[in-house]
Amino acid sequence: MSEWRPTLGAIVNGHAGTAFRVWAPAARTVHVSLEREGSLDERALTRQGGGVFAATFGDVAAGLRYRYRIDGGPPNRDPASRFQPDGVHGASMTVDPLAFGWADGAW
Repeated sequence: MSEWRPTLGAIVNGHAGTAFRVWAPAARTVHVSLEREGSLDERALTRQGGGVFAATFGDVAAGLRYRYRIDGGPPNRDPASRFQPDGVHGASMTVDPLAFGWADGAW
């Protein structure tokens, strides 16, 4: 049996950083806006096949809030977000699900 792995959203890869992937087939440009201690760090994602924009950043770990900006528009939450600490209208947050210490391995 194979393990399911997400293909969209912010995917934390431990020491390799975080991969951001969003499906935006009609977009010309997509940026991820990283919220770092009161300042914004905006980075471009690269168009991939099938309408996906993606990039991996080695300096982004779990616990960082982010939003996507499409074609210079307003920042929006990640539609494939795994955590919305400030509710559905707030920024998304990167999480590392493999960091959770499961107590029941037989479940």
